[in-house]
Amino acid sequence: MGYGNLFAYGTLMSEDIFQQVVGRSGIGNEAILKGFMRRGLRGLSYPGMIANQQESVRGLIYHQLSQFEFDRLDTFEGSMYYRRNVQVLLNEQVIPCFTYVLRDQYHNLLAENDWNFSEFLRDRSQQFGQDYDGWTNL
Repeated sequence: MGYGNLFAYGTLMSEDIFQQVVGRSGIGNEAILKGFMRRGLRGLSYPGMIANQQESVRGLIYHQLSQFEFDRLDTFEGSMYYRRNVQVLLNEQVIPCFTYVLRDQYHNLLAENDWNFSEFLRDRSQQFGQDYDGWTNL
Protein backbone atom coordinates (compact mmCIF):
# COMPACT_ATOMS: atom_id res chain seq x y z
CA MET A 1 0.00 0.00 0.00
CA GLY A 2 1.39 3.37 -0.98
CA TYR A 3 1.76 6.49 1.08
CA GLY A 4 0.05 8.87 -1.35
CA ASN A 5 -0.54 10.09 -4.89
CA LEU A 6 1.58 12.68 -6.69
CA PHE A 7 0.24 15.37 -9.02
CA ALA A 8 3.11 16.23 -11.39
CA TYR A 9 2.83 19.32 -13.61
CA GLY A 10 6.37 19.87 -14.85
CA THR A 11 9.52 17.91 -15.48
CA LEU A 12 8.26 14.89 -13.51
CA MET A 13 5.71 14.29 -16.28
CA SER A 14 8.70 12.92 -18.23
CA GLU A 15 8.88 9.15 -17.72
CA ASP A 16 12.68 9.25 -17.75
CA ILE A 17 12.94 11.99 -15.15
CA PHE A 18 10.27 10.40 -12.94
CA GLN A 19 12.15 7.07 -13.01
CA GLN A 20 15.50 8.68 -12.24
CA VAL A 21 14.08 10.61 -9.28
CA VAL A 22 11.75 8.03 -7.75
CA GLY A 23 13.80 4.96 -8.60
CA ARG A 24 11.12 3.08 -10.55
CA SER A 25 8.98 3.53 -13.62
CA GLY A 26 5.51 4.96 -13.32
CA ILE A 27 2.53 5.55 -15.53
CA GLY A 28 0.68 8.78 -14.89
CA ASN A 29 -2.97 9.51 -15.57
CA GLU A 30 -3.89 12.87 -17.11
CA ALA A 31 -5.63 15.09 -14.58
CA ILE A 32 -6.51 18.72 -13.81
CA LEU A 33 -5.77 20.77 -10.71
CA LYS A 34 -8.13 23.74 -10.38
CA GLY A 35 -7.22 26.90 -8.49
CA PHE A 36 -3.54 26.95 -9.47
CA MET A 37 -1.42 28.31 -12.30
CA ARG A 38 1.82 27.00 -13.79
CA ARG A 39 4.40 29.31 -15.29
CA GLY A 40 7.91 28.92 -16.59
CA LEU A 41 10.64 30.30 -14.36
CA ARG A 42 12.79 33.05 -15.87
CA GLY A 43 16.16 31.76 -17.02
CA LEU A 44 15.35 28.16 -16.02
CA SER A 45 14.10 25.14 -17.94
CA TYR A 46 11.44 24.08 -15.43
CA PRO A 47 8.16 25.54 -14.09
CA GLY A 48 6.69 26.69 -10.83
CA MET A 49 3.08 26.51 -9.69
CA ILE A 50 1.20 28.84 -7.35
CA ALA A 51 -2.39 29.29 -6.19
CA ASN A 52 -4.64 31.27 -8.54
CA GLN A 53 -8.39 30.71 -8.35
CA GLN A 54 -8.99 31.74 -11.98
CA GLU A 55 -6.73 29.12 -13.54
CA SER A 56 -6.11 25.39 -13.67
CA VAL A 57 -3.12 23.17 -14.42
CA ARG A 58 -3.00 20.02 -16.51
CA GLY A 59 -0.64 17.33 -15.33
CA LEU A 60 -0.33 13.68 -14.37
CA ILE A 61 -1.28 11.72 -11.27
CA TYR A 62 1.12 8.99 -10.21
CA HIS A 63 -0.67 6.65 -7.81
CA GLN A 64 0.46 5.00 -4.59
CA LEU A 65 3.98 6.32 -4.06
CA SER A 66 5.77 5.21 -0.91
CA GLN A 67 7.11 7.42 1.87
CA PHE A 68 10.63 6.63 0.62
CA GLU A 69 9.69 7.83 -2.87
CA PHE A 70 8.23 11.06 -1.47
CA ASP A 71 11.42 11.54 0.56
CA ARG A 72 13.36 11.35 -2.72
CA LEU A 73 10.93 13.79 -4.34
CA ASP A 74 11.31 16.22 -1.40
CA THR A 75 15.08 16.10 -1.87
CA PHE A 76 14.80 16.55 -5.62
CA GLU A 77 12.39 19.50 -5.37
CA GLY A 78 14.72 21.24 -2.93
CA SER A 79 14.18 24.52 -1.11
CA MET A 80 12.29 26.33 -3.91
CA TYR A 81 9.17 24.18 -3.46
CA TYR A 82 7.06 22.80 -0.64
CA ARG A 83 4.83 19.74 -0.69
CA ARG A 84 1.13 20.25 -0.04
CA ASN A 85 -2.16 18.39 -0.24
CA VAL A 86 -4.47 19.15 -3.15
CA GLN A 87 -7.65 17.73 -4.68
CA VAL A 88 -7.19 16.81 -8.35
CA LEU A 89 -9.82 15.95 -10.98
CA LEU A 90 -9.32 12.63 -12.75
CA ASN A 91 -12.21 11.67 -15.06
CA GLU A 92 -14.53 13.85 -12.97
CA GLN A 93 -13.47 12.10 -9.75
CA VAL A 94 -11.72 14.05 -7.02
CA ILE A 95 -8.44 12.39 -6.05
CA PRO A 96 -6.33 13.49 -3.06
CA CYS A 97 -2.71 14.10 -4.05
CA PHE A 98 0.47 15.74 -2.96
CA THR A 99 2.07 18.30 -5.25
CA TYR A 100 4.96 20.76 -5.09
CA VAL A 101 4.21 24.48 -4.98
CA LEU A 102 6.69 27.32 -5.51
CA ARG A 103 7.57 29.09 -2.26
CA ASP A 104 6.56 32.76 -1.93
CA GLN A 105 10.13 34.09 -2.03
CA TYR A 106 10.55 32.70 -5.58
CA HIS A 107 7.36 34.16 -7.10
CA ASN A 108 9.46 36.91 -8.72
CA LEU A 109 10.90 34.22 -11.04
CA LEU A 110 7.51 33.44 -12.59
CA ALA A 111 7.34 34.20 -16.30
CA GLU A 112 4.29 35.65 -18.06
CA ASN A 113 3.37 32.48 -19.96
CA ASP A 114 2.51 28.91 -19.08
CA TRP A 115 5.35 26.39 -19.23
CA ASN A 116 5.20 24.07 -22.25
CA PHE A 117 5.96 20.38 -21.62
CA SER A 118 6.33 19.51 -25.33
CA GLU A 119 8.81 22.34 -25.77
CA PHE A 120 10.71 21.15 -22.70
CA LEU A 121 11.01 17.63 -24.11
CA ARG A 122 12.06 18.92 -27.52
CA ASP A 123 14.46 21.72 -26.55
CA ARG A 124 15.33 21.83 -22.87
CA SER A 125 15.40 18.41 -21.23
CA GLN A 126 19.16 18.06 -21.78
CA GLN A 127 19.75 21.49 -20.23
CA PHE A 128 17.58 20.51 -17.26
CA GLY A 129 19.70 17.43 -16.65
CA GLN A 130 22.78 19.64 -16.47
CA ASP A 131 21.56 22.73 -14.62
CA TYR A 132 19.03 21.55 -12.05
CA ASP A 133 20.49 21.34 -8.54
CA GLY A 134 17.98 18.72 -7.36
CA TRP A 135 20.03 15.92 -8.91
CA THR A 136 23.02 16.47 -6.65
CA ASN A 137 21.38 15.27 -3.42
CA LEU A 138 19.65 12.13 -4.72
